Amino acid sequence: MGTNKVARLRKELWSEYERVAQWSTPIMPGLSVDRYNVDEQDTLPLNLMYIQSAINFQGYLRAHRLDPLTVARVSGVRYLTIWNIQQGKPIRKEHAHIVRRGLHRLTGEVYAAGIAVYGEEGKGKTL
Repeated sequence: MGTNKVARLRKELWSEYERVAQWSTPIMPGLSVDRYNVDEQDTLPLNLMYIQSAINFQGYLRAHRLDPLTVARVSGVRYLTIWNIQQGKPIRKEHAHIVRRGLHRLTGEVYAAGIAVYGEEGKGKTL
């Protein structure tokens, strides 16, 4: 495949991604936003702190046009670690610091929002 064809395909894929991303919910695909309405539920499906962490991280990636796989490669962590951050699942504190350094390398800006990490005794918190 020629470089012009590859560049054209990348551009088409990126424009398709942007078109789909602006209409999709940032939390998790396949889940209705109504599930997060506290008034209609006895319990929440996820900790609100983790949901906020996921929304902030996905917004940062979208604002800087970053691909999660690129973030994983530059940061030196597994793609699953980045996926867990996007889903609001806690990761190890060391991995959170490594991902922050990778994001800084890619964008030149500090990622100041929280990342869900495991706390003492397996309890979660954001860092």
